[in-house]
Amino acid sequence: MAEDQPDWVKVQVKTFTKWVNLHLRPKGVTIADVQKDFQNGIALGKLVAELTGEKVKTRKKATMKLHCLENLNATMRCLKDKVKLVNIGALDIYDGNIKQILGLVWTLILKFEVEDIEIDGISGKKGLLLWCQRVTKEYENVHINNFDKSWRTGLAFNAIIHHFRPDLIDYENLGSDARENAANAFEVAEENFGIPQLLEPQDIDVPKPDEKVVMTYVAELYKYFSKYAKADAMVRGIKEAVACTQRHDKMIEEYYTVGDELDSWIDEQNEKFTSDDLGTDADSVQGKIEELEAESEGARPEHYAMLNTLESILDTLHKSEEANGRSSWEPREGRRLTDLNNKWEEMTTAGSTYRDNLKENLVNYKKYDTLLHKFRAKHKVVKDFLDDQDQYYDNADVDRTNVGSIETAIMRCDATDSALSRYEPLVAALEEMAGQVDESHVAHSEMSENSAAVREQHGAVTEKAASFREGLNADLAKEKELLETAKKYRIAAADFLLDVDELTESTLEPVEGAATYDRENTLERNAAMKERVPELQQKLDDLKDDADTLAAERPTYVDDHHAHDVLSEKLNAAQQQLDQYKEDLDEAIAQADAKDERMKEFAEAANGHKEVLKGHRDAISNVSGEPADRIEAYDAIGSKLEEDKAALDSLDEFDKSATIGNPYTKESASGLKALANDIERSLNRAKEVAQQELEPVAQGLTPAQIEQLEQAFAELDPEGTGKLNEEAFKTVLTAVGMVLPDDVAAVMQKYGVDGEIDFDGLKSFAEDAFASGSTIADVKRGFEALANHPYLATDALVNQHFAEPAGMADWITSEMARVSEGQMAEGEEGYNYVLFTDDMFTR
Repeated sequence: MAEDQPDWVKVQVKTFTKWVNLHLRPKGVTIADVQKDFQNGIALGKLVAELTGEKVKTRKKATMKLHCLENLNATMRCLKDKVKLVNIGALDIYDGNIKQILGLVWTLILKFEVEDIEIDGISGKKGLLLWCQRVTKEYENVHINNFDKSWRTGLAFNAIIHHFRPDLIDYENLGSDARENAANAFEVAEENFGIPQLLEPQDIDVPKPDEKVVMTYVAELYKYFSKYAKADAMVRGIKEAVACTQRHDKMIEEYYTVGDELDSWIDEQNEKFTSDDLGTDADSVQGKIEELEAESEGARPEHYAMLNTLESILDTLHKSEEANGRSSWEPREGRRLTDLNNKWEEMTTAGSTYRDNLKENLVNYKKYDTLLHKFRAKHKVVKDFLDDQDQYYDNADVDRTNVGSIETAIMRCDATDSALSRYEPLVAALEEMAGQVDESHVAHSEMSENSAAVREQHGAVTEKAASFREGLNADLAKEKELLETAKKYRIAAADFLLDVDELTESTLEPVEGAATYDRENTLERNAAMKERVPELQQKLDDLKDDADTLAAERPTYVDDHHAHDVLSEKLNAAQQQLDQYKEDLDEAIAQADAKDERMKEFAEAANGHKEVLKGHRDAISNVSGEPADRIEAYDAIGSKLEEDKAALDSLDEFDKSATIGNPYTKESASGLKALANDIERSLNRAKEVAQQELEPVAQGLTPAQIEQLEQAFAELDPEGTGKLNEEAFKTVLTAVGMVLPDDVAAVMQKYGVDGEIDFDGLKSFAEDAFASGSTIADVKRGFEALANHPYLATDALVNQHFAEPAGMADWITSEMARVSEGQMAEGEEGYNYVLFTDDMFTR
């Protein structure tokens, strides 16, 4: 191009050349100058083919003028029916007539870029101007009345971009330098929208910028941003789908956290319930029972409530999945609700068996404790006797020259023999009692060792007495009759003392155990022993004469232990002991009966409350229908639940004696309150889900879009009828940049009445058209529109559209990378958004 050309020619050549290259880009062709590079007709033919969509037959190589003109004529024939060509022919182009060439390019720009622009029925240049005025009307320092002087400051370009992408333009800090302002807008548009810089900053920093180059560039901005609103709706749809998946993932994570904790606790309980450690005495067994009771009021209800929590989480998740078109998620094997319920029931059965075994051990060990008390009492009697005999025979000092002393010693031997015979059954009883105690009880070793020791000592005393008697028999001579009397008295006295010991032995069993486990037999034994008192009194009276005789004649023949007054005192003491035992036993029986009655009262009340709470839980699970109906049902259940929770306070009136170890119920006040609180949490969670369904994520038109609709509607309804016909309806849609539906008549029928539509109908249609879809198909279509690729999405695309809310872009890229791993072809950069979307909706 000649250097002496006017400035406007130079500017148009630069801009039009860039515009031509923009449209030749799909053909893989680039030109340097429209004046020179159109001469052979090849580049111009490709441009016309790209713009019209028709094939232009040109030679691939044209060096001769004839061939060049042939190509140019073929191109002009293709344009003849599409545009009005004035004062230009193939020869003008070949000769490089720059003004005619620029006129031709401008004609193509008007036809294929500007002419289709239509705003409120106003098309072409005026329609483009109207669009510029509307998107910049909120900017006080921008006033667009033309395509020349109104653009001199460069602010108008920035205002248009800022209107649609405020995140890319720091509009408030733009200065007064026109070239800097223009350069900023051109660079942002090229870097972010792919719109090349068709003109340079200095091109607008003139008194009157070239109208055609400004219009050419602004038309590219219009073409890009007219699609922006729909892309934004697609982004919102994808965001909603991603947010839904994140909520589901969080619920699944919570489900496994609660399920794992519950499963571990059940395993711990099962390990305890299957242990062989059932205690070694009544106190240790009682401690384990009390530990179980404490768990039934604390840890057990808390962990049982986890089952309800898991059920609530799963129910909430499934309802959300169903509402959002997702496949139903199920926990892995071992964490399914049925698995955990079955495991809970198995644990409960094992716990019941463990509790029964403890109670059985407690009964047995209490019997062993009673048996131990009896054993110790009998053992003391036998041991004291044997110790007395050992001491006597080890230290006996008999004057063997004194018949009386000898006879006394012989009588002592006789008495010992008789006593040893009488004590033999007691020794055997001790051995039998030791054999009745299980080896697991701590008393087993004591009783076994002591019974064996007594048996050994009994044999030793027998041998000592026999040996001692053998020496005395040689010295026995006189005082036969007196000695015989003494002997008879001693035998009778010893027999009497054994009988008295039998009376007192029956009072050694603790009254608490007897009142609970052996009530009837103990009462019968007590009555039988009391009936023997008169018989023993008669025996005592029968001994009186012999006692008096021996006291007068040979007082040394009767020791203090067998003195008549000592025997009388022991009989009186035994009678008092029997009477006191009967009083204590009657009181213990009354207390045991009262405790049992309190346990029954508590069980009846607790079981009744349990059934009421189960009814509330079932009622929550059975609620269905629309969100508003479900909320109303949940409120009704909540009111009744509050009343029933308050009623649980009545259980606190029962003391621990009526609740711990209660055989009539497994419930406790704290456990029922924990269950009520969990049911209330489940109710609140279900109600929250219904409220979320009732108040979905806000979608629809922005305030600016509504204002555009109102303005366009008013302009197309100058008479204020409040209605538009089909043609006016289409004009309004075009004015606000919306794509016309395929079947306008069907839309008019759906949103209007009798072939007309009012503003509410227009608004409803626009909201539905711009609404963010979040179905799997919506998400895929949205990604395809944003990426302009059938399956590839890049980091830049994700960061541009999903920066808000915070963290969403990072989540999307990490999830896309996960599902795309190993699925991308060699050399492909980015992620497979189709696999990502399928994963979101099927996980």
